[in-house]
Amino acid sequence: MIGSKRPRVEPSSASSSSSSHKDKKPKVDTVRNGGENKQGRASSFEVEKEADVTSITMNSHCQRKDCKDGKAYAPVESVPKHERSGKRGNGTGKNMGTKSSKEEREPKVKVSTRAEVLSLATDSPPGGKTRDRLEGADDAVIAKIKKALSLGTHEATSEAEANTAMRLASKLMARHNVNQADVLATEDEEQKLKRAGQSTVTVRSLPVTGKPVTNHEWSGVVAQSMDVFFDCKSYSIHMGHRVDQTFYGLAEHTVAAAYGYEMVYNLIMVWSAQNKEAKGKTQKHNYRYGIADGLYALAKKERKEEKRRAIEAEKQRLALAVKSEAEARAAELLRLKKEEEDEKKVKLEDEKKVKVEIEEEQEQLEQLEQMEDAESHEDEEDNNVGRYFYDDGLQSDLNGDDIDRMGRELDETGHISVKKKEQENELDDDEEDEEDEEDEEDEEAEAEAEETERDQQKQAQEQQEQKEQQEQQEQEQEQQGEGSWTSGNQLALFRNNAESIADEYLKKSGFKLYTARKSNGPNFEKDPDGEYHYKRGEKDAKKIDVKRKRIKDVGQD
Repeated sequence: MIGSKRPRVEPSSASSSSSSHKDKKPKVDTVRNGGENKQGRASSFEVEKEADVTSITMNSHCQRKDCKDGKAYAPVESVPKHERSGKRGNGTGKNMGTKSSKEEREPKVKVSTRAEVLSLATDSPPGGKTRDRLEGADDAVIAKIKKALSLGTHEATSEAEANTAMRLASKLMARHNVNQADVLATEDEEQKLKRAGQSTVTVRSLPVTGKPVTNHEWSGVVAQSMDVFFDCKSYSIHMGHRVDQTFYGLAEHTVAAAYGYEMVYNLIMVWSAQNKEAKGKTQKHNYRYGIADGLYALAKKERKEEKRRAIEAEKQRLALAVKSEAEARAAELLRLKKEEEDEKKVKLEDEKKVKVEIEEEQEQLEQLEQMEDAESHEDEEDNNVGRYFYDDGLQSDLNGDDIDRMGRELDETGHISVKKKEQENELDDDEEDEEDEEDEEDEEAEAEAEETERDQQKQAQEQQEQKEQQEQQEQEQEQQGEGSWTSGNQLALFRNNAESIADEYLKKSGFKLYTARKSNGPNFEKDPDGEYHYKRGEKDAKKIDVKRKRIKDVGQD
């Protein structure tokens, strides 16, 4: 069993030798289970019976009767021939059957091998071991992911439907990862292990001839790419007539990785068959290796980009928190300022009232003093009040009305008050002053109310802008899909947990990885144009988006 722990291989030049590429090859892990034979095949303990490994999917058109007893079989690429409507049924006659429109649009491409999902971490029946391990997983999410991935890789699905299905699967995976991260952080090792599982993809020859299947190193690089894309691990078992690639770790991640490997492997085989510039096994091998290395580079780039988005999201969240805190502090200061201003206004009004009262008291004292002076002066002239003078033949001009009026104006002392009229005028002036002060107070209250209303409107507008900005950020995160990690630490913690779960699962399974022999990788010595085909493969790898599964045709720019 070969584990996938290789980095991509960088070609130096077209003239570089194969030995230089051997030096760049990293070690490869393989599973040993004690009973392995010399040919490198698995022991009888590892190889199940042929009937157990047989798998027919809904896409398969291979019939059991077409296979010999005791032979393994797998779905073949060809479809059943349409029956002819001629008399003899041999394809002759006017009513001979015609090819379907799909067959006319899509010419058949012959490929030597084909990958197919053999088992998934979610396939065990209720009560099985895998189901026990998945007790803590979200069955509804896993079912949706599985259905979307199946629809996206189905041959009969249109490109638009496949793109939609794969985007949905990626979105569900991203959401599930975020929801799972906090849960995994609080679980112990035993609880985490319940979330683990494995999914296997098998590669067989087409058509089914029982010929040995070569375990190409580029296929291992594809498996490593799936490990990076979906945060899981993998190993391979070479059994001569087939190669099984097993992904282990978080159960739902292994499901996505298995479907991704199946899709990419078959796509590489079809593209290499369609590549007319690559002649022979060596050139096609270099082209396939270029695609695999290009895909691995994309996986590493996507991993770094995901971390960058998580850190950026954390920065935005912290900046928003700082801004919100600053706005709250400003609002609090504004409130305190208003209270202080109100206190000052109240204090000024109190001081003003005290001042007015003091002035009024002073005026009253002055009036009393004036009244006392007037009374003393009137006492001196008291003997002359109410008397008639007939000196020099002169006569007083006071008539009866004047005397009555003067009698009404007599004060308590029996004297005429000369200040009474002045006091009445002063009272009228005081009333007018009080009315003016009330008007000024009303105007000040109205101005304060208007200022308070403006401040409230400004604060409400700022809150609305803040809410709209937050909604916009949430929409941007939703559009980014995987940018929903709240921090880089959250993402790093989840990845560490996923890796530890995979290691613990392999340990519990009883398998041991060992280092296999080095393989050649791309061969530029035998192929003068090897680097050209390799580079073209790297370029075509950019047409594959594994996370969202947007696949473009080879010739599409």
